[in-house]
Amino acid sequence: MRALVTMVTLLLLTLLLGLTAGADEIENLARNPDFEDGIVEWVLELHGDAGAVAELKVDKDGVVGDKCALVETMKLDGSGTWWHTGLNQNGHIVEAGVTYTLAFWAKSEVKRPICACMGENHDPWGNWNMQTFFITPEWQEYWVTWTSLVTDKNARIRIPTGQFKDEVWVDHVRLYEGTYKEEDLEGITMKRPVEPSGKLATTWAEVKAD
Repeated sequence: MRALVTMVTLLLLTLLLGLTAGADEIENLARNPDFEDGIVEWVLELHGDAGAVAELKVDKDGVVGDKCALVETMKLDGSGTWWHTGLNQNGHIVEAGVTYTLAFWAKSEVKRPICACMGENHDPWGNWNMQTFFITPEWQEYWVTWTSLVTDKNARIRIPTGQFKDEVWVDHVRLYEGTYKEEDLEGITMKRPVEPSGKLATTWAEVKAD
């Protein structure tokens, strides 16, 4: 009888631990988040009519898997407009009152600002809770969290790169409901992500002022 009680207790503990672990898992709404299928599901925002020249391609040695995205901006239009080149993913649904997090890993040739946000993939092309971060030649994770004020069935992930003419690498993009959750990536030494409200986050106006 005691052995039966012990077995039942162990089974209940196993079930409880499984439920707890499941509660910590997130559903990543980003499609092809690690670029293992190339640039499928991703598009390059490029305003060539304004004079910008850029290319979106796949590079090796990503944070997760063997691949990552590379946005190479060869020419700016002269205005430094942040959205004239960038990495986008369209066709997302957001609901009013729901908290979302957009997280991604990025690096660049030199230390430089980069933006991140969700926004409308339709007129009037608004953006929600856009943040600007400094990225460096080392892979690091960045994120932005917000509670949606609107329901939108045609939203897009936006990681604009139009501030400077150089190369920007992006990998392991996560879009999910809830606040930021740090991952334990197997084989990866996690670097401490930069807080959007921290000293390394700033606005583009402040960057230009410097």
